[in-house]
Amino acid sequence: ARNKRWWYITLLTESQLADTATVLATSAWCEANSSFFVNTQTGALCAAIRDLNDDTDIASQLNKLGYRHVSTFANAEDGNCGQALMKHFAAVNYNGFNTTITGEGKKSPGVLAEDLTGTDYAAMEDKNVVFYSQVDLQGSNDMGRWLNTKTHSSYKEYIDDVINLDAFMNGLTVTLYNVIIGATRKIPQTPVGQEIINGAVRKFCQKYIDNGYLGPRVYTNPDNGEEEYTEGFELLTQAEDILYISDEERSERLSAPIRLRIFTAGAVHKAIVDIDVF
Repeated sequence: ARNKRWWYITLLTESQLADTATVLATSAWCEANSSFFVNTQTGALCAAIRDLNDDTDIASQLNKLGYRHVSTFANAEDGNCGQALMKHFAAVNYNGFNTTITGEGKKSPGVLAEDLTGTDYAAMEDKNVVFYSQVDLQGSNDMGRWLNTKTHSSYKEYIDDVINLDAFMNGLTVTLYNVIIGATRKIPQTPVGQEIINGAVRKFCQKYIDNGYLGPRVYTNPDNGEEEYTEGFELLTQAEDILYISDEERSERLSAPIRLRIFTAGAVHKAIVDIDVF
């Protein structure tokens, strides 16, 4: 199928999701092909996920594999609930202003908001499983929110971390393709040509600052060990770098390698409050 058409979000039927071997095979394929797999579990397999003492369930197995492009959703009655959250991500316009999202706290009308126990919460948080739950606010209930919207990534990434980075990488690829292929005259292997490439990279990264994926921070520069401020990205390649590419790189008609650091804006899911009472 991938030979015929590219796609990003991978969905299976409930009967396929109930087969552990199929889920593991699909997860491995999605990780290798940068396609995001929505692994929704229900019934007995959901119950196994919510058992803190069970480390053989499908979520535990995927955690051990550390797949970035797989999220497991658990709902006792709805075997397709994961698709409801992914609709939010599919609607993001990366060309807009402040348009990137996090899955945490989103509402999906039509999905059963479960009344979960503390043990259920603990098990799913431990196994990096997404759930749609009622939220008890000490006497007031919020009737449905997506919580713990993580992947099985070894890097502890949330769903938006993975999807936004994939969108960034794909968008940068398309941008550079359009600049090079769409040039009315050739882009020379000179500092002038390299600066055309560099300018396209800067403009693209600024778009991802505008849409909220990248953002400012203070970081320690690994090159000099000093604390520095960034708006959200640092392009390290200079126009003059192309003067020093190898003969092989020149014969392959390559630009100087693009060295780019990006800094994600992240998302706030919790607030810690310290109160001093006098």
